[in-house]
Amino acid sequence: MTSKQTSLYWRLWQKACKANAWREQKGYLDCPPPKSDPAQFVITAATALADQNHRAMTLNDLRHGAHVVAARRDCGHDNLSQKEISRVFTLFKLLIDHEDLEALNAWTNPELEAEERERAFIRNVPEAYVQGCVERMTAGQTRDWQSLSDHDRRALVIILSNARDRWQKPLASSPSAPSASLREKKA
Repeated sequence: MTSKQTSLYWRLWQKACKANAWREQKGYLDCPPPKSDPAQFVITAATALADQNHRAMTLNDLRHGAHVVAARRDCGHDNLSQKEISRVFTLFKLLIDHEDLEALNAWTNPELEAEERERAFIRNVPEAYVQGCVERMTAGQTRDWQSLSDHDRRALVIILSNARDRWQKPLASSPSAPSASLREKKA
């Protein structure tokens, strides 16, 4: 998880806790009845985690319960894959506002989110390099990656990922101006 993702993770989690009035006071969890299905799923998973350890539920159990609901496994936030992180963020957004249409759409159609991640990755590669790869993939029929089928777009992402060292090379520095000592020798 990148530092930006970690920061976003904690901000979203704090907002989710506030939206659901989840808080710990004097060592006890204040967990009012859930306002939505996502909150109920998280509470159910958190209760199971606490029961496994023979103790009362904590705020940390709720957070890990969200991991169980979103990623289908209990793990620390820094052990989540990119796909799982995205899913957890979507769940946090639903915990904040269970009527968030964008989050609902992402939750019910995770393939759309994967497609958007692929498109974002391709947009971050130099356009000329992408066009050359697409032209080779399509035997010169097109240079437009957006016209590719889902299967071909995924193949392009793999090609670009494997060739990352080719398109991420730093630009060679331009030759510097002659130093003062060289100019003095010529004079």
